[in-house]
Amino acid sequence: MHATTPAPQRLTGNFVLLKADALHLLLPQEDLGAAEYLEGTPRASSQPGWFEIDGQGDRAPRLVAALSAAMEPLPALPAGRFLLTGLAAQDGVALCWNEVKVLIDVELETHELPPVLLPPDAPLRRFVEFDDGPAFCCSGQGLLAYAFAQRM
Repeated sequence: MHATTPAPQRLTGNFVLLKADALHLLLPQEDLGAAEYLEGTPRASSQPGWFEIDGQGDRAPRLVAALSAAMEPLPALPAGRFLLTGLAAQDGVALCWNEVKVLIDVELETHELPPVLLPPDAPLRRFVEFDDGPAFCCSGQGLLAYAFAQRM
């Protein structure tokens, strides 16, 4: 007996493709704040996995983090992570990326990940294929909850 492969599903709307080395994520645009360049030198904060940067202008200092390919916070910010995106679900925090690409009014075909490949609490269930490989579909809240479950 052969297992059937679930049919692809379509996603439509505005999305952001986020790349951090081997980690490629696709999030709804409304889950993210504006992208900006990392300015200044982040310093360690009192929270493991988080770094603090001074706010620009009248902004308060912010917490930033960089994620590994396994979506875990890294102990240091890699040199190539120069772009920041805030998360709508958590004001005052941002994640560092190598590349941020906004996809406006697109229709994307998603594929289901085999459940055996994922831990039960993983926020990733589907992926989209791009020319340079798969990007895993996620929500901002799911990403934050998974990456910092025991750390916030």
